[in-house]
Amino acid sequence: MDKIKNLYIIGNGFDCHHGIDSKYSSYKSWLSNYDPELYEELLSFYEIENDEWWWQFELNLGTANLSNYILQTSSQNQPNYASDEFRDRDYYIAFHQAEKEVESLMIKIKRTFKDWVLSLKQEKSVNKVKLKKDDCFYINFNYTHTLQEIYNIHPNKIFHIHGEVDSDELIIGHNKTYEDLHKDTLDCAYEDYVTQLTRDATVSALLLMRKNVEDIILSNENLFYCFKDVEHIYVYGFSFSLIDLPYIDKIIDSINKSQVQWTISYYTNDDACKILNYMKSKKVPKELWNPLIRLEDI
Repeated sequence: MDKIKNLYIIGNGFDCHHGIDSKYSSYKSWLSNYDPELYEELLSFYEIENDEWWWQFELNLGTANLSNYILQTSSQNQPNYASDEFRDRDYYIAFHQAEKEVESLMIKIKRTFKDWVLSLKQEKSVNKVKLKKDDCFYINFNYTHTLQEIYNIHPNKIFHIHGEVDSDELIIGHNKTYEDLHKDTLDCAYEDYVTQLTRDATVSALLLMRKNVEDIILSNENLFYCFKDVEHIYVYGFSFSLIDLPYIDKIIDSINKSQVQWTISYYTNDDACKILNYMKSKKVPKELWNPLIRLEDI
């Protein structure tokens, strides 16, 4: 790979700036029409009561009230131990139901999410921003081909870190581990055997929706090493979401943070505060990244 001097980090705000309705709240609206049954199933499982849940869609995919689901499912499927027809397999009725229901829900969310991404359209008139072309590389957190189609960036210069629109599968999900999810269900930990089995099945199924950022970083160590010569980092439309911050941590560890210049865009004042707190926590000199800018001003 050629020496990289300019590194671009492209987030969802970049696509929104170009007229693509790729907000998670738009997936909500789309899903309610595309698959109303799944939409209601999702609302019920996650006990969604307001639109704010969708603002942190990926994070919230790991925040279901699992204890309620586990206790309800196990209580509805308790074996009749006094029955002459009782068999050992009856212990696993609730286990199999939870496994089937939760796993099916996770798979359907992933499938419809990709269908939604495929449906995204780009407006004909777009607000282009200035991008450098020499010695550049792009880490794209979006699934779309905005960089290729609008800016004619060669695909070899772009890494779609979570997959792209024509991938077999898109990477999406929460950041909770098996241990995290077990902690979320501690109030079920000392219940009967059937409940224990149901708990294990539910947690394992929800892990299907985990975004394994650590593994993605490890499998791309060689790429991050190539950032050692970077002189300027441009962060456009990136939300600094908790799930994706480990990538930025890794980038900072790969560069000379006392010299590399940053240009970072923000959308709301809350975004600006989040960015400010993060950059301070990483001890990046303020003069290298302040002031923040807006995409429309580039």
